Amino acid sequence: MRKTRLIQVGMGPIGIQTAKMAYMRDDIDLVGGIDVNPEIVGKDIGLLFGNAVIGKNVESDIKKACKKWDPDVAVLTTVSQVSKLELVAIELLNSGLHVVSSSEELLVPKLRTPEIAKNLDRTAKKNGVTMVAAGVNPGFTMDLLPLFVTTLCIEVNKISVYRCLDASFRRGSLQKKVGAGLTVEDFRRGEREGWIGHKGLQESIRLLAQGLEWKDIEISETLNPIIAEHDFETDFFEIKKGSVAGVHHVGHGKKDDQVLIEHDLKMSVGAEESFDLVQILGTPDLELKFKGGIPGDIATSATLLNTVSRAIEASPGLLTPLDLSLLRGVGRVL
Repeated sequence: MRKTRLIQVGMGPIGIQTAKMAYMRDDIDLVGGIDVNPEIVGKDIGLLFGNAVIGKNVESDIKKACKKWDPDVAVLTTVSQVSKLELVAIELLNSGLHVVSSSEELLVPKLRTPEIAKNLDRTAKKNGVTMVAAGVNPGFTMDLLPLFVTTLCIEVNKISVYRCLDASFRRGSLQKKVGAGLTVEDFRRGEREGWIGHKGLQESIRLLAQGLEWKDIEISETLNPIIAEHDFETDFFEIKKGSVAGVHHVGHGKKDDQVLIEHDLKMSVGAEESFDLVQILGTPDLELKFKGGIPGDIATSATLLNTVSRAIEASPGLLTPLDLSLLRGVGRVL
């Protein structure tokens, strides 16, 4: 069976990890990487995720790279905002590539950027390819996972998802995003500027509501700092008692003043417990808990790669995960 030829666009920490996982898979042929960082352009990808030369390089020009490598699909892990990835996405789609992206806003692209979504959809259909978002959160933990669990219910009245994450051992960019070590004043400034807090909570609520056919849902969210009760030190930040240790992000989906969806996300350095918890109020009531929490970085790369085959087999256009067949992993006999 022919392997899917894949290029990794964006060689940050998640991109490098995704490239490594793609290289190790039997169903994917990693043909190269794309990035604009002059420090890594021209380098062998194997030297970015390990210490071995694998003969797959990083290039900066998408058109030239596509002509040279003849890829089938691009995994795009650059920015969260659809408005900032539009031009790159258009270039990939016009090159005849299916696109799977980690962009949080792309999960429900019509929510924030309806006109750009129309443009991406037209371009994908014109070229006979698909574009879709994937990831662990959003993209699974607080949307597709609880939606799948509702398969066991005769009726659903309310869904609550609680996610608690100890950020102490996560990558530096995530610790920065949760505000580790900041003053409350600087935290609020980061909130206003858009670089503090989780991205995609509204998208998760909207996707979950669409999956359950709850229409005219009113979405609200709040973001507050979690204050450190003790001194902490990570590989990246020093957090003093009284400074910010993380974020508490809460979102609600309401209809006629009734809360149908509740999302509660805590990400902080030094959290006592990491877990993911899904609670469904319905017939029957259900509860599902991941002790230790879902491993975010690895799971993000896994969902991106496991979405590739589903995206290729789907109808052309800009899709949401609800348009794909059921995602699953790839079995391997040890």
